[in-house]
Amino acid sequence: MTTKTFDALTAGPLRAALKLARRPRMANSTVSGIVFLHAHDKGLTISGTDFNVTVCVQVPKVACGAWRKTACAKTLIDGLKGAKSGEIVTLESATDQTGVLLKRASGVLIRADGPPVDEYPVLPKPPRLVDIPNLAVALRTVAYAMCQDANRRYTFNGVYVNRDAQHICASDGNRLAIYDLAMSKGKPVILPRSMVLFANKALKQDDAKFGSDASGLLAIATPDRKITILAHANDSSYPDYMRVVPAKSNKGVIITDLKDAADALSSLPKTDGRCVVTLNNNEIGITAAHKASGSIVPPGQ
Repeated sequence: MTTKTFDALTAGPLRAALKLARRPRMANSTVSGIVFLHAHDKGLTISGTDFNVTVCVQVPKVACGAWRKTACAKTLIDGLKGAKSGEIVTLESATDQTGVLLKRASGVLIRADGPPVDEYPVLPKPPRLVDIPNLAVALRTVAYAMCQDANRRYTFNGVYVNRDAQHICASDGNRLAIYDLAMSKGKPVILPRSMVLFANKALKQDDAKFGSDASGLLAIATPDRKITILAHANDSSYPDYMRVVPAKSNKGVIITDLKDAADALSSLPKTDGRCVVTLNNNEIGITAAHKASGSIVPPGQ
């Protein structure tokens, strides 16, 4: 049996890459839980897709030869159970079989099969990426306002990237969240909800890279490009949300204890979710109705 070996992989990063790459999973799909392994001169790329979102994780090591295989991610992850983070493992691709062989220094040998490579979806080539400071922070900040039901309000099912206005926003028709970002001007796009949710799990840093092309392919990546998330933009026009944004005013109120008041309200039992805001002598008061008695309960009591 002739093999092409990929040496000097450490168990910790390999296990993390496999777990991340298998996350996009669709029920009753032939590629559910299957990862695509591409060994090349710059390292090993582990990819997974559910046809909506594709994630590519780079494991930077030197490959001995180039090969492409598919494998069951769970089988490989199970084969790494008990392995220390610094333990060296080896992946082998045989020319006369599908899947890969995982060898550990402790003597554990695992074979993980997958469908033929030509039956795996063709992974798109990422568009050109540019750095956008605080992009990951912005996505985490506005994601709560996205519509929860894609069938009810498809146009609100995602995050709108408005490059000309230099901000991103999300809304479900009842609330609106906007985050200002410094980025190059260009065509606005809608990041699909599934892409945003996955990015919020995968991106641990504040900054990120972003790119899009003429076909509508979108990409979000970590600054070091070890993790790249791909998806196609929502093919709809975003509603004119700026018409509900209040015009600029030279009057304003500085609220210093708003978070404390909100935390106090959130701790009240059996509130109906509504509160009353009053302004008197430059002081803001927030009260909430108690379901049981119907009385108004001051914050903190």
